[in-house]
Parts: sequence; C-alpha cells; structure tokens
Amino acid sequence: MHDVDVLLGRLIGPPPPVRAPAFPPRRSFPWRMALALAAGLTLLVTGISLRPESEVGYRGPGTHTPGAVFLDLRMVVERGGEAFRVSRNAGCQVGERVFFRIAADRQVPVVLLVDGPAGREEVARATASPAAADVRTGSGLAAYTFDRPGTYTFVLTTDPSLACSPETCTCETLEVQ
Repeated sequence: MHDVDVLLGRLIGPPPPVRAPAFPPRRSFPWRMALALAAGLTLLVTGISLRPESEVGYRGPGTHTPGAVFLDLRMVVERGGEAFRVSRNAGCQVGERVFFRIAADRQVPVVLLVDGPAGREEVARATASPAAADVRTGSGLAAYTFDRPGTYTFVLTTDPSLACSPETCTCETLEVQ
C-alpha cells in the first residue's frame, strides 16, 4: 500500500508557499526614548552608589552635621488589640501601650528613654542599624504603657550620658489624655 501522506498530497496538491509576515512600520522614536530613560536610570543608580561615604544623603528636616548619626524612631500604639502608627503630636489615651521601631545610618548602640509626667525613664537599650527593627528586650518586644495623662517625649539617643543634642538623638512627643 502507498504512503497515506503521498496519496493525500496528490489529492490536495502542493501546499501554498509560506510568506514571511510583514514587519510593522518602523518607529524608532519610542525605542530611543526607552534607551535614553534606561541610560539615565543607570547613571542615577551608579552615581548614588559611587557617592563617597562622607556625602551620604539623609532624610528629615534640618541639616545634618558630618560625623553625626542619623536616627529614626517610629512608634505604633495598641488600641483595642490593633496597632496604629503614631503620627507626630498624635493623641493617646491612658492605658494604651506604644511599641517602637528604630533605625540608624550605621550600626550604633542606642538608648530609648521617655520624659513624662513621672520624670525620665529608660525604656530599652538596643543596637540600631540601617535595617529598621523592632525594639526588643530579653522578654520580647519593648513597650511603654501610659499610666497618667500628660506630655510624653520619647528620646532615642546614642549619647552615653543620655543627653539629647541634634547630633546624638531624635525625639517624638505624644499627648496622653
């Protein structure tokens, strides 16, 4: 018996020639723009990574003294079993707890203090690093519970004397009702 493909080929005839698909109209402008954008981003990233250590950029208000440590203190307050980020000069209630997250431009030992109606108290000692981390003590997350109304100023400092100057600390103030 003959090959089935040969038999079908004779009945149908040879296949039509395959034509190459037509190319779309040439648009070089978007490619040039994409290439220029990629080159610009590459230069930006390379320029940032090649910046000398003495010229590190800092975020936040004010100026930064060369050699000083940049500290970042963030807080959340526990209300009804849920955590809410504390904004600057936010109001809190007696009985609420506040938790802390810290970071610094380089690894450095820090002390977290609170100046409140009862005076100055040490909350925790920790090591701050460029990666933001929750403040922990030996028993778990460090927290401060408000026990009376008033103004509470939380101070994160690198100064061993626990003094606060623009070069060694950052502060956040809360009003508790």
